[in-house]
Amino acid sequence: MPPTGADRAPAREARPAPLTDYRDAIKVAAPVLDTTEQAKAGILPGPSPNLDMATAFLDAVIADETVSNETLAAFAALANPHIGPLLAGVAHAQLDACDAIMRQIRQTQLTEEEWASPRVLVLFP
Repeated sequence: MPPTGADRAPAREARPAPLTDYRDAIKVAAPVLDTTEQAKAGILPGPSPNLDMATAFLDAVIADETVSNETLAAFAALANPHIGPLLAGVAHAQLDACDAIMRQIRQTQLTEEEWASPRVLVLFP
């Protein structure tokens, strides 16, 4: 029987990075996380406000040095409606990348006869 409770050996104390480090990393990554181009391309219904919302939320938590369950729940409820479109945008980008790979394989590695016969291709990194 595995040890439980007080019988369990103490785990290595993990110290999460300060929230300021996380917030700063998000700010540095902001150009990559910007969804304006995806919105212009019609992939997303509009630029996602989640980056700005997350940064503002972290700034408030850092300033207050605490966060209540209610405040966390309110942030989650505010951010939640924007997650689906972001996931759809990611899926769209993955499908585009897969299509590009398939086109390259078709053009460089398969004959017309090979392409015409059904096959299963498993792609992985």
